[in-house]
Amino acid sequence: MKLMRNGLILWLLLLGFISYSQSNADYKEMIAKIDSISSAKNIENGMVKFHRVTSYGESTATNSYDLTRKQEFSFDGPFLVIGSSYFNLEKLLFFFVREDHIEFYFQGY
Repeated sequence: MKLMRNGLILWLLLLGFISYSQSNADYKEMIAKIDSISSAKNIENGMVKFHRVTSYGESTATNSYDLTRKQEFSFDGPFLVIGSSYFNLEKLLFFFVREDHIEFYFQGY
């Protein structure tokens, strides 16, 4: 019985570590991809937008709103930093590469 309990605890710990490492790998891969694109295209500026989905009876509409103006961006761990604002990259829907900047889209409610 004690062996089974210890095995279950070990299994849960391993599952937790695997989940945690996958989460870290996701945002690190995203940062590497964005860095690669911005370096190749010589882009230093970005802006954050968010999508808001609105329901009108039986139909829906998606509207985009600017959260920041176009300015230099960087990364701090799992966060995108633009100006003095931090945005969690795990909540990033997609990014769009423009000629002189990158638009980062997050979900708005």
